[in-house]
Amino acid sequence: MYNRIETEHFIIEKFEEGCFRATMKSQVEFTLEVAREFDDAANEVSELQKHVMVFNGTNIVYAHSDARDYIKNAQDKNKTAVAVAFIAKSGIAKVAGNIFMKVTGPNFPMRLFTNGIEAENWAVERYREYESGV
Repeated sequence: MYNRIETEHFIIEKFEEGCFRATMKSQVEFTLEVAREFDDAANEVSELQKHVMVFNGTNIVYAHSDARDYIKNAQDKNKTAVAVAFIAKSGIAKVAGNIFMKVTGPNFPMRLFTNGIEAENWAVERYREYESGV
């Protein structure tokens, strides 16, 4: 098992049991190829077990629609995500992200944050609720 995977585009690391942090590297264009690479790495790090993910995409300069669709379909297929916290650069990005999340309708809790510590605390809380059966 790996606790950390680093590629040219991102780092995914375990920061607590069942909790992972994904950080996109500087000036990443989120293409279908990057989405596939990300999905493979996330599956490897989490060992396809239930987990929460804190996704810091503040360095993404553009996310292609086919890449977004790929990630959503992968999450629907794997059913391993308990919750996902996204970190946005600004309040405006947070509002736009919330609209996007309502439209895509994930089958697990998702929330946007502008503060990484708040995002991690929320994700850990969701994982503990999952573990306790709440």
